[in-house]
Amino acid sequence: MKTIWPMDAYYVVLQMDPVEMVKHFEDPIATAAAQAMRPKKYLFYLQYPDGLIWPNSLWARYHAEPIATTLRPEDHEAGITSDMVIPIYPNTHHPGGTCRSLRPYPSFPFPNCYHWFDNHMMVRIRRPETRFNTSRVVRLDVEELQQPNEIFNEYRARVRQYEQDKIAAGERAQHASPKNWDEEHVATLHDNASEPHSLANLDEEAAMDDVDSLPEGPEDSVPLDTPVDAVQGSQCASYDSIAAIFMMDPFGFHTDHTEEFIPLVNLWYQLTDHLTPETIPSPLDFYKERDTIIQIIHDARERSPLAELTFCDSGVGFFRNLNLNCSRGSIISEGEFCRREMAILMQKVEEKDTTSQVAAAHLPPGHATKSPTIWQMVKHKMIVHLPYPWRGRPPLLPFWP
Repeated sequence: MKTIWPMDAYYVVLQMDPVEMVKHFEDPIATAAAQAMRPKKYLFYLQYPDGLIWPNSLWARYHAEPIATTLRPEDHEAGITSDMVIPIYPNTHHPGGTCRSLRPYPSFPFPNCYHWFDNHMMVRIRRPETRFNTSRVVRLDVEELQQPNEIFNEYRARVRQYEQDKIAAGERAQHASPKNWDEEHVATLHDNASEPHSLANLDEEAAMDDVDSLPEGPEDSVPLDTPVDAVQGSQCASYDSIAAIFMMDPFGFHTDHTEEFIPLVNLWYQLTDHLTPETIPSPLDFYKERDTIIQIIHDARERSPLAELTFCDSGVGFFRNLNLNCSRGSIISEGEFCRREMAILMQKVEEKDTTSQVAAAHLPPGHATKSPTIWQMVKHKMIVHLPYPWRGRPPLLPFWP
């Protein structure tokens, strides 16, 4: 099966395209630096898309996790330990010995892989010239989808407990330190006495106390003698709240100028065609590549602060007619999109006709094709006179091929 955009909960191979990420600058320095990079192919777990995906967009944002072949590096400051991983079957090794392995479907082709805790990022997946080929895919079933969240929630609880213990230890050390409380108290009183207390400050403090004593929430009501301007002001506040919701950009219509820093990657579903158990790179290498291209883009942006972005968030064609800040190079035109889809459909039809001709050529001589029965002919004749909603599959008649 082929799809326009990738599906989530799949294991994929991703490779960054640094040259394409700096193409919109038309900067020879940035282009040369990007060409000097040698991006590797990495094993990723594709989580879910970020926002709406339009059919004619050139790329789409996805949340993804790079997969590793080793335990996680420790981060003592954050309370992260090396056992905060989830093995992927057939790998069953875990330092704690209590974490069950994830079991993808079909069987995972690599025997030494882990999911790392606190190891996710945003990527921009490019749309290929043709659809994504989903043959030989490896994914997580519905039964396995919740296991990473449950295990990672346990790891998050451990990290929170570590942070609380760290704060408590700091407070105990502060109270146990030998300090002269009397001297500190006298110094505090002296500092407070040296501050000027004007009547304006006192009136402001009293006013704040009065505001804090006012009722809040749905108990508040508008008195009958409230001026009309005040009521209109409250209505404007409600309009502002609605505008604030749209400012959150739930549909991805706004232009995000930080998009150029998100890694632009190519995707493949066929894992063993691109990687082996020995050649799977570390996620740390991908982070280094990301930091390198971010620095290149940052330098190019300083040299060309007015360079036009070649992509926009939504990729919706008709938004260009509304004079929004979307570049013409950010999307495929509607005509080009239809031509590509029609070419794919015609290719499928030709493949089906070729398959039928090959099958007919292998039939024995004198073999006659099976004619439809009288009952099939009657059903096909009746279907023409049925109402439109049931045209194609009658409600009271069995379905036939």
